[in-house]
Amino acid sequence: MACSVCGSIRQQKFESEITIHHPKLKDIDKHPVVVAAELQVCLNCGIADFVIPSDKLAQLAERFAAP
Repeated sequence: MACSVCGSIRQQKFESEITIHHPKLKDIDKHPVVVAAELQVCLNCGIADFVIPSDKLAQLAERFAAP
């Protein structure tokens, strides 16, 4: 599959652990969500794509939902 940005086929999958936190200072007390995800990285331009597993997506929605 070609890169969606540069069209390169030089891509590699990597295992990763990503910590997602809310960027607003008012939400600093909310715990971040740690996600283990497989990254698809373009070795030409550096763009990376990943899918957040549904259980972690539910945690994000619950913790950081707009009031």
